[in-house]
Amino acid sequence: MELIRTMWMLSMCHLYKWRSVFKLDSNLIRSEMKTKLLIYCIAACVFAGCGKDFLDIKRVSNQTVPVLISDYQAILDNYDVFNQVNALELALIGSDEYTISDVRYNALSQVYQKNAYIWSAGDIFEGGESNDWNWGYQQILHANLALDVEKISPKPSDQAEWNAVKGTALFYRSLAFFQLAEIFCRKYDPNSANRDMGIPLRLDYDIQVRTGRGTVKELYDQLLADLKQSADLLPERSAHKFRPGKNTVYALLARVYLQIGDYERTVHYAEESLKIYDELLDYNSLDETATFTFPENYGEDNPEVIFFQRANVTIINSARLNVVRHILDSYEATDLRAKLYFTNHADNRVSFKGSYSGPSGYFVGIAVDELYLIAAESRARMNNLMEASVWLNKLLIKRHNDSFEPLQIAQQKDLIDRVLLERRKQLFMRGLRWYDMRRFAADPGQSGIYFRIVNGKRYELTPTSTRWVWPLPQSEIELGRLPQNEQ
Repeated sequence: MELIRTMWMLSMCHLYKWRSVFKLDSNLIRSEMKTKLLIYCIAACVFAGCGKDFLDIKRVSNQTVPVLISDYQAILDNYDVFNQVNALELALIGSDEYTISDVRYNALSQVYQKNAYIWSAGDIFEGGESNDWNWGYQQILHANLALDVEKISPKPSDQAEWNAVKGTALFYRSLAFFQLAEIFCRKYDPNSANRDMGIPLRLDYDIQVRTGRGTVKELYDQLLADLKQSADLLPERSAHKFRPGKNTVYALLARVYLQIGDYERTVHYAEESLKIYDELLDYNSLDETATFTFPENYGEDNPEVIFFQRANVTIINSARLNVVRHILDSYEATDLRAKLYFTNHADNRVSFKGSYSGPSGYFVGIAVDELYLIAAESRARMNNLMEASVWLNKLLIKRHNDSFEPLQIAQQKDLIDRVLLERRKQLFMRGLRWYDMRRFAADPGQSGIYFRIVNGKRYELTPTSTRWVWPLPQSEIELGRLPQNEQ
């Protein structure tokens, strides 16, 4: 079953469109690649039933799949695999940024989303699959396949193209591992990371290699090392927002180190990314009357977007989501985001219209505004209050009207609190709030009891709850012989 299921994952390659998206050059996706990959996938599915005579997948791939560097790049230019999906569904559902009405909750057909909304214990999937798990490992599988570019010895004229493929594959794999870790593993704790269960650390697409869960430390050591190698290989900026550049990798490193709590490395990588590119959008130039503030153009006209990725989750679509009141009340009179981000409805519901992906789903990629906030927070936590204030005020000037007066906050705790508030206000529905909730759970100054009331019953997520870690889908427990998370 493990063999068949893995081969099914490989067969997904031909179910997704190999195409250029928006301004990508048409020669990125080769028609020849379609034929080669389809042949490979069909052959792989047939061979899956051959038992001990099954041919080694690497030998098959060498005969039937990518042979040119551009072929490997085409694998990574699959928008539907790397930009349209991600392992952030449960992070978005589990955040405290919104509520939905009982009527809309009861009408949901996806049982796992209903269970996740109330942070239910046990098998929230009720025997079904996990999109986060499947999409995350689908990206890892494709990235590992693209890393087979290493079998090519590039000519000097091809070295930059070869580097871009390897660097991009390492970035995608690390991003997927990190997103999966924030869903299915305990938060990184240096005191217990070498004992806490990780996730299967798949570094090859060979389906015959069985991996256990390993440890959180092994997982983070691998993804951090891969990201640093990726940064060495990539150009400073990518020509397209669907691909990473060096600045994108530095931004992800800053995000990871922030979650770990290593603020010196956090600010280093945030500021290194901003040295390469730091442009902010002036919200004074936006139309607050627009149905959706930002157009659906994959962030092409938004100078803040440096890597585009979005998520679509049924429970939080614009027809269901209701923004929590304390978020709305946190915007000052001079703050342009109050009208640029939110829409009031006749049913007393407030929805979000300010996603950088426009009307289609939620932007969950990487943008410059997040880096300003990361730099401000890490500087404040290091007690570099002047530098922290500079980063924060540079952002806020672009978010308020001309009446805004730059903040002058003298106390470290007060400045940290303000930066964290601005994270909630600026990075609304980007999949990052769950990360913050997790990293603050053990902090007495920031933690609290989160709750939702559904059909008259109160459901809580407490700082000591085991439900900060979502359960693995039962199919993975059985097929992969993996131990389940504590519930």
